[in-house]
Order: sequence, then C-alpha cells, then structure tokens
Amino acid sequence: MYLGMIIIVLSSTVFYLNIYSIFTPFIFYFWINRFQIKREEKFLTEKFGEEYLLYKTRTRRWI
Repeated sequence: MYLGMIIIVLSSTVFYLNIYSIFTPFIFYFWINRFQIKREEKFLTEKFGEEYLLYKTRTRRWI
C-alpha cells in the first residue's frame, strides 16, 4: 500500500516538475516511516506478539 502511494507521489513529482515537488517524495517517505509504519508495527506487535515478530523477519517493510 505504501509502495503504491510513493509511486503516485513520484509520478506527480515528475508530472509537475517544480522545485517544491522535488522534495515531496522524501518528505512522504520519512513521514510515513516515522509516524505511520512505526505506530502500526507497535500495535501489531502488541496484538499478535511473537507471531508478528516472526512475520516481520520474513517480510520486507515496503514490499
């Protein structure tokens, strides 16, 4: 889901080609990692425990 979103942000950056849109993918990437994914991982760890931690070792975060 997040990979799809960042592809949309990147394509919008290419489409608009202005100085401000160049920073948008980087801001999006850091924002999602810091405030969304970390919070989700904490929740899933609390809810599913060891099973989720094992899943995390086998699965990449962004794919």
